[in-house]
Amino acid sequence: MDRRAYDTFCHEPATNEVTEYVRLVAEEFPWAIDICVRVEKGVRAVTCGDVWRGIHYALQEPLSQSEWAILMSNKDASPAWGERFRNVVQGMRTREPVIPRRVDWLGNKTVFCGLKSGGDLARRVLRPGTKPCRHTYLVTFKKVPSS
Repeated sequence: MDRRAYDTFCHEPATNEVTEYVRLVAEEFPWAIDICVRVEKGVRAVTCGDVWRGIHYALQEPLSQSEWAILMSNKDASPAWGERFRNVVQGMRTREPVIPRRVDWLGNKTVFCGLKSGGDLARRVLRPGTKPCRHTYLVTFKKVPSS
């Protein structure tokens, strides 16, 4: 993200209606990202910076074994994705094991585009018994532009 854009907008409220809690879902991955309030200057509202940091940190989490299994069982995605990940691993000269992270799930669609209303998708992807969140949004991504 452009540093000037981040610095300019990171303290702005992320939503039109001031809220202390938002939930993000995406068509690209099977989990939700919950973002809670950050108190700054006496205002109790989720900011754009909270959203950007929340997405960043959530995508740095290692893929769980079940997420890996889901990804590899997708016959359309697994050959290309598996090859991509093998290439990443082979390109790294390290003794540390390379663990796939949630950002790897996105493949080349890692550019954050924005938020949209996400209620219908949230109802489909959240497991039964999950507390509903009135401020649920669909986070959208696009492919990294070719150089």
